[in-house]
Amino acid sequence: MMTLTAMSLSLSLSLLGASPGAPDGKALFTSKRCTMCHSVVSEDIKAPADTKMTIVDLSGLSAKRKADWLKAYLEKKEKLDGKAHPARFKGDAAELEALSNWMATIKPAP
Repeated sequence: MMTLTAMSLSLSLSLLGASPGAPDGKALFTSKRCTMCHSVVSEDIKAPADTKMTIVDLSGLSAKRKADWLKAYLEKKEKLDGKAHPARFKGDAAELEALSNWMATIKPAP
């Protein structure tokens, strides 16, 4: 039988769109090396100082794109300004889901 605390935690996680053991989208953003080309100033995520790439800040992404579109873009099934994302996402379906869901919540920088 589930305790009241466990039920509360489960309900809280489901309301946030997360499930116990689900990958963390923000952590994946860093671990999958998205920071080689992107920063998220609103989340205090910076690209490496020594990168030679043009860095695109994703702050405010939530106002522009939904998770389903982001997921398709990272799979190279959608285009932005006529161009596919330079690299296809390298991870499993759960990771892609978590990453695109997190990206769809990125607020503008203050």
